[in-house]
Amino acid sequence: MATTPTKYDPQILARGTLGTTLTTSLHAAVGDAGDRITGIILTVTGATSRRVTLDIYDGANAYMLLPAGTIPANGVGKNALHMIGLPEGLAINAGDEIRGGQDVGTDVDYIIVGWAMDD
Repeated sequence: MATTPTKYDPQILARGTLGTTLTTSLHAAVGDAGDRITGIILTVTGATSRRVTLDIYDGANAYMLLPAGTIPANGVGKNALHMIGLPEGLAINAGDEIRGGQDVGTDVDYIIVGWAMDD
């Protein structure tokens, strides 16, 4: 029996490639009541480990999620994957941003998963 997706099923909220500016907005909460983030996936596509910084910014203050964490390099035909899993979800207020960047280069891809909270 197939199930019908609900508004609470996680979906991709944002995806892209990190740059070297650590305060680049990766995702701004769009739901009327903010967003619930259930995971952030970081993948190094190059041959060198990278240091990645992620934070939540409320317009005045930044709150660290990952302060210059090392993500391993691509190895033996497989991309290195770093998953920040938030099973219960991390609620961020409408207008809050997830920001981030990497130390050098542009070889870290990100995917932010969750859902917009409209109630």
